[in-house]
Amino acid sequence: MSKHYGKAHILKDISCSIPAGQITGLLGPNGSGKSTLMRMILGLGTPDSGTILFDGVQYADLPNPGARIGSLLDAAARHPGRNVRDSFSLAAGMLGVSNGRRDEVIEQMGLGSVTKRRFKSLSLGMRQRVGLGIAILGRPQCLILDEPVNGLDIESISWLRGLLTKYAQDGGSVLVSSHLLQELQSYAHRVVIIDRGSIATESALSDLNNPNEQVNVEADEPERLAALLRAHGYSVADHAAPGWLKVQASNRQVAQLAMEHRILITSLGAQQEHQLEEAYLRLTQGEYSVDRTEVIDL
Repeated sequence: MSKHYGKAHILKDISCSIPAGQITGLLGPNGSGKSTLMRMILGLGTPDSGTILFDGVQYADLPNPGARIGSLLDAAARHPGRNVRDSFSLAAGMLGVSNGRRDEVIEQMGLGSVTKRRFKSLSLGMRQRVGLGIAILGRPQCLILDEPVNGLDIESISWLRGLLTKYAQDGGSVLVSSHLLQELQSYAHRVVIIDRGSIATESALSDLNNPNEQVNVEADEPERLAALLRAHGYSVADHAAPGWLKVQASNRQVAQLAMEHRILITSLGAQQEHQLEEAYLRLTQGEYSVDRTEVIDL
């Protein structure tokens, strides 16, 4: 699919898929085309070329598309004077769902105590909850969410992580745009990274490993494990802490070798915390990127 506005080419022949039963993270620098892509997916814009299909059917041709595809692109996109219950009632009427389902979702979102408050009086986090609730109201098969954790507190982020994980486990497709890479890494299965309107990568998180990555390993028999790793061609260095090794390999490679030779590993993979961030920085150079080596003197 491609899209341009005037002389600006926003999306350049991109192609990707959002499989069922998985959470896909949509990443990219500011101005890379993420929001445009989400709008195109939901029929809020027309591509210059290409098509977007849900199981072979375009969004506009789906019967009751709002019930099939749940979305949250803008938490503020509600009538400011309408209260929470009326906002849900309007959405329920449009989607053809019962008031019982409406009330169930209101409670599930933790909004039971604010149903009479007008939307304009809600905090950003509460507005996000309203938008998320309306997105799942029709029990959709697919969720399209743009920065859903924006404004949520730590407890709410944990709750959202559980909700999306359960949704995917039940067979739903989830596309989540986010700038919080470490949070996304905690629950996403795969990522699509866009840079300057093109797909930089589409892959499972486990396939984003840096070929030069280094993992820390603690084992009951570190000398024996080190000898085995070196024999298999892996670079091994001593660690400052007793019983630990620094290994240039992936978690899986180290664990597989240790298992085959019955060596107990007690800790593995401390270097993987920033795996997604490192891959993102390797793969992108956005239009508005900054010099990452420059130190700003304040």
